[in-house]
Amino acid sequence: MSEIEALLKQDGPTRAAALAEKLASKTGIKAEAARQRLARARPPIRKYPLFLLPKREGFFYLEEQRNTERYWSNLQRDLRATGSIYGLAIDAFMARGGIVPQDEFAVISGAPVALKRQIPTESVAKMLVDLGVIAVQDLAELGPCYVANEYAVAHPEPSSVIRTRSLVEGVILDGLREWVRKNGFASYDKIAIRGEDHPRMVGQFKWDLTGPSYLMPLRGPKSQNGFFVADVFSDIRMDAEAVRYFLRKAVLYRQTSRSGDILPLLMAESFTGEALTLCHKAGIIPGTPSNLFGNKVGAAIMALTATLKNAAGIAINNPEKLYTLLDSRDGFCARRFSLMIRLPEGRGWSRAKTLTPSQDSAIFLKLFEAEWAQFHHERHGYVLSIGVHLGDVIPLSERPGELFLPLAPGEPNKREKLAATIDRINRRFGQRVVSYGVHQDHPGFFEKG
Repeated sequence: MSEIEALLKQDGPTRAAALAEKLASKTGIKAEAARQRLARARPPIRKYPLFLLPKREGFFYLEEQRNTERYWSNLQRDLRATGSIYGLAIDAFMARGGIVPQDEFAVISGAPVALKRQIPTESVAKMLVDLGVIAVQDLAELGPCYVANEYAVAHPEPSSVIRTRSLVEGVILDGLREWVRKNGFASYDKIAIRGEDHPRMVGQFKWDLTGPSYLMPLRGPKSQNGFFVADVFSDIRMDAEAVRYFLRKAVLYRQTSRSGDILPLLMAESFTGEALTLCHKAGIIPGTPSNLFGNKVGAAIMALTATLKNAAGIAINNPEKLYTLLDSRDGFCARRFSLMIRLPEGRGWSRAKTLTPSQDSAIFLKLFEAEWAQFHHERHGYVLSIGVHLGDVIPLSERPGELFLPLAPGEPNKREKLAATIDRINRRFGQRVVSYGVHQDHPGFFEKG
């Protein structure tokens, strides 16, 4: 057995620089001689055929070690130790739960879409697929996704949990957009968030939220504006490994962009001390829903996440908790209604309407009918899924009055009081005991209506 084989048996798969250093220390030869021995190594010693590590450094292992738990753990260790873009992408990918829609991979890859002398996000995804870390699957309600190989990294969360997390993150992003608007960090009507028909690109990087900003510190020498950018994670405590992809995006943008500067915010449920230190050193804002929106809203978001993840059990075993959660929304109203329709072959259709902030169910039902009719006027064919989103949510107490509606400031009007009463009746005595006009359940072909 050669010295190299013995070292690999003892320490497991190892990157070339570390293995050469150990070989030189064990045999007393010079570093250059050790590197030459590695270059001449023969089976059962193997070198991964593609370059995963910076500076084209090799990764060595024994044939019997391929695809073992030790192989994957040592590979991830060396990817992290060298700052490899593939290691950053894997850590961020797992922070998303191990399932990411294909068109959202660019957000968490840490790589640019296209930038000279940088590995593009498409190549990062292809390499991870070839490596066997992730695979492409078409999941119901999520579409084409990258899914983690449970043997390579960790078991992905159920797709239903990913869907729930995505819904909660949509709520957070909508609240964050309103917070950015109110504080004047970005142009009021130019802020785009995940889930909307917008590329959300700043420079060569994709983000969950983007908006042009005219704050003086963000303006560039040849640009009148900079940008506010953010990524959002829910239901996770971000550690040092999970935040590094975001730091790389922000730092690389500043090093390569000729446009205005960015004000980057990374939002999660919480952060470890080391993650906070890394963010602060890089000039990144680490935010939580409680810090930005207040403790009450932050607690409501956490409760929403927990309830959606366990909705069936809660509804059966503890319905009062579900009623309490639903009642907590009565103190809010929405000024934006969006209808999103997913069509075959990755196509989609969406429309949004802005209105006086309301919590009147009848108003939203009328908006749905109008947009649904418009969809049928423009498009025909099979529909995969329909999504309705109420955005620009504000506390009812902050809604201004309207003289001609009439609408008293900070108070529900008669229609909203009626809608709230109907909601309470339905929650107490069963869904759809009271409903709105034509919005009745179809009795079915064999039932009398």
